[in-house]
Amino acid sequence: MTDTAELMEDVIRVLSINCFINQSVTDRISFYANYNRRWYSDDNQADSVQGSVRYKINFGNPTVSLGYRVVYLDFKKQKRHGYFDPDDFWSNQLFLTIYYENPKVYVYLEPFIGHQTFRRYGLWSYDRAYGGTGTLGIKLNENLNFEMSIEGGNYAAGTTSG
Repeated sequence: MTDTAELMEDVIRVLSINCFINQSVTDRISFYANYNRRWYSDDNQADSVQGSVRYKINFGNPTVSLGYRVVYLDFKKQKRHGYFDPDDFWSNQLFLTIYYENPKVYVYLEPFIGHQTFRRYGLWSYDRAYGGTGTLGIKLNENLNFEMSIEGGNYAAGTTSG
């Protein structure tokens, strides 16, 4: 949990460009692809590519889907400035999505399990990956929602917070 404090102390800023496509092939099958390029204020750069396929199991409420995701992440340098900056990060994941909605509340859950491998500071790491995200939304009125999100697990490329 010291990553965020170190980022703030080092005054690391990031400029990011993100492109994605989400395509439904049938009423049950959809594809997603994402490319992200980041430039860091400490003269580092990163490329990230993600692809997934999702199969909708249940159309009702809740909507339930099962999917497979592959992630690639690569940094130009390992800078030791408080953020995860691997070489050749790969992750393969199976995930489940559950979305429930009623007139006042909506809930999104996405647990996953898989594998991750990467090289950092010259050392290779091979691990299982597991975790998930969740969002609870409260509809305050027609144009305003209040959301709370949570993320957890051992996924090395997950969100840093502290």
